[in-house]
Amino acid sequence: MIRISLLSTSEVRNKLELFEQLRIGLIALILIIAVIIFMSFSIKGKIEAKDKELKTLETELQRLKKAGVEKLDKEHKRKKKELETKIDVIWDLKSRQAGPVHLLDGMSRSLPERVWLNSMEESVKGVRIKGYAYTNVDVAQFMTNLERMDYFSDVELIQSGQSKVGEHKIMVFSLNMKYHAPKGWATKEEQKLK
Repeated sequence: MIRISLLSTSEVRNKLELFEQLRIGLIALILIIAVIIFMSFSIKGKIEAKDKELKTLETELQRLKKAGVEKLDKEHKRKKKELETKIDVIWDLKSRQAGPVHLLDGMSRSLPERVWLNSMEESVKGVRIKGYAYTNVDVAQFMTNLERMDYFSDVELIQSGQSKVGEHKIMVFSLNMKYHAPKGWATKEEQKLK
């Protein structure tokens, strides 16, 4: 049997060209999808590499921050201790400076005209004074004056006797008393509470 194509050659050519264009378009589409998939995996790999690098850098940054903070903390504590030591020295010097000034001031204001001091010793227990006076009344007046001062208490006559200096007979005496810091003079602990 014989077949006869009723289609004209131009129609066949048009259909072949259409088929060829569809085939080229399909191949181009497949290539584009393949390139997109390849690019996607490539970009995904780069993102994962950058994420890993970022995590490493963040870990290193945290370690450096921690090391820096610890170093700063140690430095701060060292400086604080150094300052506290300096403050303690200053308070010690200040208390030593004020004590003798008030002690001598109190002594000089309490001293009657006919009494003079030979020596004075300060200890933890109190103050010991040795001196001279013309009479026992002068010594008693000196003791009374000391008792009236806020700085002194428990004034006690330890020794009293006569001595001769040149042609004059004088009284030699020795006193013990307790010394108190003047009112208004705050100790280191009281200053810290303010």
